[in-house]
Amino acid sequence: MENNHPFIKISQKDEVFYITKMDIKFLRETVNFHFREPYRNEENEENKIDKYIDSLESMGINTERKIDGIQRRTQISRIKKIQEFVEQSQDSLFPSSVILTCNSLTEEELEEAIVGEEIGNFNFPSNTIFTIIDGQHRLAGLLASNLKKFELPVTLFFNTSLSMSTKIFSDINGNQKSVNKSLLYDLYNNMEGEYEEEKEYSEIVRELNQNTSSPLYRQVKMLGTGPGTISQAFLIENSKKAFDKLDQRELSKQKKYEELFKFFRSVQTTFPRDWPNVFDSESKTNIELRTDVNVISKTNGIGALLLLFPKVFLLVRKNKTYKEVMGLVKSYDWSDAPKGSGKHAQKMIYEDLKRLMDENLS
Repeated sequence: MENNHPFIKISQKDEVFYITKMDIKFLRETVNFHFREPYRNEENEENKIDKYIDSLESMGINTERKIDGIQRRTQISRIKKIQEFVEQSQDSLFPSSVILTCNSLTEEELEEAIVGEEIGNFNFPSNTIFTIIDGQHRLAGLLASNLKKFELPVTLFFNTSLSMSTKIFSDINGNQKSVNKSLLYDLYNNMEGEYEEEKEYSEIVRELNQNTSSPLYRQVKMLGTGPGTISQAFLIENSKKAFDKLDQRELSKQKKYEELFKFFRSVQTTFPRDWPNVFDSESKTNIELRTDVNVISKTNGIGALLLLFPKVFLLVRKNKTYKEVMGLVKSYDWSDAPKGSGKHAQKMIYEDLKRLMDENLS
């Protein structure tokens, strides 16, 4: 394979990376596509994933699923649009670089591959594999095209840890509207150090969604897509706000999980006809998942309930149970809940619930 890859070495703070170029034939032979899929546990989801992989392979793109990957599934339609753009436009250019990492080489192979210091050439061995950190749609569209000759600028890292690769992706995409916020929160599970609090809440929400006995079982759109009525990012952010308001940041992750579990269980049993998961009190498990859901388990309902949570939490601390406290608002009619979108509707529902709770407390 073509092995002429001039580079410029870049040093920033304590990290080193390289600016280089690679031609499309070389990239087809060496790039490994992957997608993050930590939540597959149902047969129909497995079938969807297999179909997705087959679709990519039919375009000449080999991919694999990883529990701890950093990329979300590529959009087939987006790849095809890029492919068509490249093939049909005579003046299509891709001046911005894709970001790759190479973790497949030993230290000895790496020393031989890098010829030069600040400026030089890469001489990669045949077993070289690159993993994408950023730019997967552009690269997939190009590799799926019929182009034979095409050079692409590449920013290249070597031997990056999962935590480091995740941080690079998050730093690049954290402020871009096009990247789903739920994916960024989910990626904090890969990271160490400064994102421990985000990682903690991400793990709490993941468990609330995956635990088959949880009142929120399969109600969260993990990675911002798929089944569920409430986004992962929304639940993380508003759960964190609730504990911050209580000044309970120091509670352990397990304790926060338990308090949220008990709170939403009390919501589930107080409003059994409204809640999407049907709970069996004898077996203490969910026995049915309704497909018809109302506002209680959507953004406005969950947002209002998490605004109410600090008040409920403090009442529970005064020798009450979550079931007793939520029983104070059992007459609330969710079908008459204020309509609308955003924080205003959530606050209106919260104020209605709080007013009803205060009336029954007095």
